Amino acid sequence: MTGLINTTYAGLLDDVIHRYVPDAYHDQKFFERSLIKHIFFGGPMLVNDGYLFAGNGLQQAISEGSLLREMVATGFVKILTKAHDFNPDAFASLPEKLAHDGVNTSKNLISSTEWPEKKELLNRWAQRIEQQNSYQCFPRYQMHEGFKRLFNRVRSKSAIDLGLYDLTDSYLDDLLGAILEHEVYETAPRSAIEEVLLSEFNSGTIGKNSMDEMMSIACQAYHYNFALCLSADMKTPIAADTMIGAAFEDLLELPDAVEADIAGMADLPAISVPQGIPLDKPEYFRGLVEPGNSIFDAKCKFLTDIEILVSQDVSLNDTELRKELANTVIEYRSKLAEHFVSRGITAMDVMDGWAKTSIGMVSFVISASSNLLAVATALPSIVKPLLGKKNRLNLAVKKVNQSVSKYLVGVGMHPDTGIKKQMTFNYHEIVPRFTSIGFNDKAVQKHVHNLPKFKL
Repeated sequence: MTGLINTTYAGLLDDVIHRYVPDAYHDQKFFERSLIKHIFFGGPMLVNDGYLFAGNGLQQAISEGSLLREMVATGFVKILTKAHDFNPDAFASLPEKLAHDGVNTSKNLISSTEWPEKKELLNRWAQRIEQQNSYQCFPRYQMHEGFKRLFNRVRSKSAIDLGLYDLTDSYLDDLLGAILEHEVYETAPRSAIEEVLLSEFNSGTIGKNSMDEMMSIACQAYHYNFALCLSADMKTPIAADTMIGAAFEDLLELPDAVEADIAGMADLPAISVPQGIPLDKPEYFRGLVEPGNSIFDAKCKFLTDIEILVSQDVSLNDTELRKELANTVIEYRSKLAEHFVSRGITAMDVMDGWAKTSIGMVSFVISASSNLLAVATALPSIVKPLLGKKNRLNLAVKKVNQSVSKYLVGVGMHPDTGIKKQMTFNYHEIVPRFTSIGFNDKAVQKHVHNLPKFKL
């Protein structure tokens, strides 16, 4: 099982996911927040070069002093490139190739009057990437064949098993048949899936939710394939940041964490990403990713202790364990406060942030905005989700609601202070949607066995 400080393939920055899970990407800072999540609570990242040519990713790539550029300079982020040897000119010209292949975001980019200037900026940055050796070549395996090998696993499962509750098994069989027969499935299978689904959606034979769920499965296969092939090629465990679901659950090495006492987690100390974090000062984050800094050491201890908890599947009700974990959280939190307060960020901003992680695998974020409360989920660790287990889901929802009520009173947010209605949440709001998942060596070797490679 990969550890939390191992390298992760950054699948959540994939522009295809953005098209089918739009609610997760309304925040234009999603790219930066994904980097921040790993800086605070994870290890190095591999970012596919094709993910850098749209939205906030493009802005990060062409802006001097951006968080992405800073993390690439430190080696914390490496650019994953299809070329066998990194070539600055080829990197800067990639949007033109993607536009030729039909990628709409790249078509829009190269048709703009600003494209020549942006291409030059990309080329200059690419020269630095080459000098810093901050890149990683694609795996030698034929990635489309690896994708098909994973996606074929879907054919043996029912619609219910895949979380496609609005589809019948017979319709799913027909849909998969149409996908497999599509003219580009052999060479560009995910594109074929998307084209078939869009055709079915436009004809009214499949709903938006089912289309989104099917594309989520396709994206999971895409990201898991990269993680598995990279793990084999680099001979080190690589995790995948991606959507979470039941389609490939049998492939993954996941400890069963669904029995954890969710209400009990709430009273463990939490760590916040500072609310007033200066994203325009990326040099502030170097200490978190460079060995030898006390804050880096505290971060590693925090992540290692969580990993021990996950791998041993021990009970959070163990008094001594809870005490030790709480001390670890407090130590890391104090180092974060010391680090950022010394750089002019107020203690209040450090302690009350937009992203919180609890020590107990499943966590929730509570923030107040315009007298409304928003609840989101995060996974600071490898965890098995509460998918398809209705009785456990109902229990979890009940416990989370109890914990939220206790939390609100604890921070003075009583109904009398302006929040008039009782806050309740359904399982869709508390079940994790994203995670970083790793694979054991057996799964890696099984996936790449006899998988064709490109000839060098």
